[in-house]
Formats: sequence, C-alpha cells, structure tokens
Amino acid sequence: MSLKKNPISFLIGTDPELLLMKGRKTLPARRYCFNNDDELGSDGNGVTWELRPEPDKNPLVVVNRMRDIMVRKITTKNILWDGEWHSGSYTNGFPLGGHIHFGIKENIIKPSILADILDNYLGAITLLIENKQQGYRRRSAGYGFMGDYRKPPHGLEYRTPSSYLTSPYVSSAILCLAKTIAFEAINNRQFSFNSYVHGYDFTYMQTETILKNFPLIWDDITKMILYQKYKLYIDVIYFLVTNKLSWFPTSSFKQSWGLVKFDNWSQNKMKLNTIWARYTQSLGEIQTRKTRNT
Repeated sequence: MSLKKNPISFLIGTDPELLLMKGRKTLPARRYCFNNDDELGSDGNGVTWELRPEPDKNPLVVVNRMRDIMVRKITTKNILWDGEWHSGSYTNGFPLGGHIHFGIKENIIKPSILADILDNYLGAITLLIENKQQGYRRRSAGYGFMGDYRKPPHGLEYRTPSSYLTSPYVSSAILCLAKTIAFEAINNRQFSFNSYVHGYDFTYMQTETILKNFPLIWDDITKMILYQKYKLYIDVIYFLVTNKLSWFPTSSFKQSWGLVKFDNWSQNKMKLNTIWARYTQSLGEIQTRKTRNT
C-alpha cells in the first residue's frame, strides 16, 4: 500500500432507523417526537424512528453517541421504556435503513465511485448477515439496492445497508468497516478495488453468490490501511459470516445495548472499551432517574 503523505481525514455519521412496537401495535414516531430536529426524531414516513448522532472522525465515538441518545431518551420518554425496539431490514410492514454519511466532497472522489466501492466491500457483506426474508422484503419495497446513495452538501449518504442497530457489536463493526473502506479509497494511491457483486445480487438477495466471493472480499479488506486499527470490531462481521449467523443477538434490542440496567451512567460515561458492558448493572438506577424526570 502507498499512503498519501498527508492523509485526508473525514467525518463519518449515520441516521439508522428503528421501529417501536407494543405487542403487535406500531407506535409511530410522529406521535411522540414533538421536535423533529431532535437527536431521536421521525423519519420521512412518520412511523419509523431515526437516531441522529453527531458525526465524528472516529466511528466508535459515533456508536457511543448513539447509545448516549438512547439512554437520554429512554429515561425521559415513558413510551420508549415501555415499547419494544426493532431494527434490521423490515419489520411489521416497514423497511428500515442504516444510512451512513461520509464527509468527503466530490472533488476528492466522485460519489458514484465511492458508492460502488462501498457496495463491493460493505453493502454486499451486510446482505450476508441480514435476515434473508427481511432483506428481500426491504428490496421489494424499493430500498437497499446496489448504488443507493444521495449527494448531500457534506458529501455522500450511502443508503444501501439496512438498519444495523441490532447490537453495539454489529454497529461498531459496520461503521468501522465503512470508515476503513472510505479511508482506503481516498488515501491509498495504489488502491484499485475489485468488483465482486452485481445489482441483481442485492435485488434478489443472492447471498449464495456473494458468499462464494467472501474470501476474496475479506482478503482485500484485511489489506486496507485502517483494518488493523479497527480489527477487533470489524472481525465481528467475519465471525458472523463464517459461522452462518445473522446480525440479530439472542437477547432483545434493549438488552443488547444495555438499556435495561444502568449503574450511575451519567457519572461514569461509557468508555470505548466498555461499549457493551452494561448488562450487570442495576435496574434501580434507571428507575430512579425516570422518577426524577417525571
């Protein structure tokens, strides 16, 4: 590899979607989000909820910010405490997206080229860990195709992935990999990506075809400049794929994010190396905080 003398840094952000339910009833975001500019707001359809953390150069900081939003909101909105949170690709008739934003302007790399690179090294892999039936339904609804991106003023919004909010493990893996790929594309002078996938692989969830190319895709990823820096997190994807596991944990959404038990969270802000170590903490802390906010 040939790293540029002065590597280009950039912000990475995201606005992943989730669905809130109580039993079989969907709880639409528009009914409970009084300020839609809030860090947890309503998506365009008015039903799905959308997390809006501040971007950062470090994807792990973004994951921490997502969880901080969840903690702040669940302690002030009873509906969030009482409801069931759902992520993934498609739930109860609604497609869910895991859009990722890159602060990389068009004069650095064309958005279409960056999206193509992301398709081959990120979008394709997410198909392998999604629930296949959910993934197909999302694509049938018109979302998540290959080359699905927008060009906002800050750079690129990559819209192919489904909502990866299934756990902090997966969220960290996806955002760290996204950062690694984009950094490689704009800072490795010798980078020349390989094309491993086609549009119909995404449209029809042709995971068998993608799986055949997975060893080649992963080999390319492990040679990227930032891979070693984020290896601990990115390798979660490799574990899931090679063990034929989906990105859904055996626990619930709230359990996987440690939102059911807290221990002085406001005084002991979560550190990056304890991003998923909230399971053994006291339930009484969150109940006490909710009482104070009533």
